[in-house]
Amino acid sequence: MTQSCNKPFKYTICKKKQYKSVAGLSRHENAKHSNYNVPPVQHYTLPENAINEWKEMLVHSIHKRLPLAFRKTGKQVIKFPCMVSQYLGLFGQYLTRVYVNKRAYKCVFSGSHAYQTISSLLGDRCWGKESSSSDVTLEKNIQVQPGFIVDWIQETIKDFSGHQVSSGYIKIQFNVEKSFFTDPNTNPYS
Repeated sequence: MTQSCNKPFKYTICKKKQYKSVAGLSRHENAKHSNYNVPPVQHYTLPENAINEWKEMLVHSIHKRLPLAFRKTGKQVIKFPCMVSQYLGLFGQYLTRVYVNKRAYKCVFSGSHAYQTISSLLGDRCWGKESSSSDVTLEKNIQVQPGFIVDWIQETIKDFSGHQVSSGYIKIQFNVEKSFFTDPNTNPYS
């Protein structure tokens, strides 16, 4: 611990700034760079077919969280391993915030066109719906009004001997609402 107290923490955006602690660095980042959304250039660019395959994995993971049961409504969180190049390849142009200090990224989709934006991004117009086959159509819909949030975070595990392992994760947060429609052709997003 004494090493970290003596070693100044530098911020890569503000070259002349040094901080005594990670907390001070985080405070500076939140106060001065809260709208910073430019990703660093040191990531791999993946081929388009790899990004398209990853889109299918995302839609599959979202659909797994949409079974037609009442207990699965409300806030949902999906988290699974993801490379930063996969995340930036798909969500890079929609970044809301880049946390340089934490090496994390955030995209927030909200507003009236959020569902359509995500539909075109994922290449699936029914990515947020799960329907049952009955006389009364029962659908579960993802609501993007509070915000459909897609984060990329890096988690690190460190053991007692000092061995450290890191991995990147995508974390998707959304709300699910159950709706009843008598007409099976009714689409709330058209």
